[in-house]
Amino acid sequence: GINTGDFGRTTGEKFIDLLRALNQVEGIERYRISSIEPNLITDEIIEFCAASPKFQHHFHIPLQSGSDHILGLMRRRYTSSRFADRIEKIRSLMPDAFIGIDVITGFPGETEEEFEELVQFTKDMRFERMGAFAYSEEEGTYAAEHFEDNIDDDTKQARVSRLMRVQQRIAEEVSASHIGQTMQVIIDRE
Repeated sequence: GINTGDFGRTTGEKFIDLLRALNQVEGIERYRISSIEPNLITDEIIEFCAASPKFQHHFHIPLQSGSDHILGLMRRRYTSSRFADRIEKIRSLMPDAFIGIDVITGFPGETEEEFEELVQFTKDMRFERMGAFAYSEEEGTYAAEHFEDNIDDDTKQARVSRLMRVQQRIAEEVSASHIGQTMQVIIDRE
């Protein structure tokens, strides 16, 4: 789902309560948390997932930018340091955690320096997977109403390509570190 950490925001329920209830379901042995924003990943959630044999050591977390200025313009509810803190907490309890992220480059006003902040952040954090996307204006969004898309498509695509090259190297290194290990997996296609 999207924004899974917002579960119960309108009903007074908590996401951790949903996780606890799912953990009790008979016949389902594996869960994976997807699309949870870093500001909603509490210590309690991380500790619960680390202790539960049913919850996989996998998190998909939207980063969007490594620049706090751009995150602010995007109206994100977190900073890059908060993001890094959550990743460090996850990895401290689950050293085998698989962290997938999504980033957007070419947001209106993103400077070359701010893009470099994103590149360096991904190099430093060494995520297992990254989806990189070029910003595209969507009608009715805050950005479309308040910012002019001033970055040309060639620059956006070049930035996406560079990010994916960086990520490819990291993914190859991470994969190589697992050579010789035995792991339980689910094959979801022939």
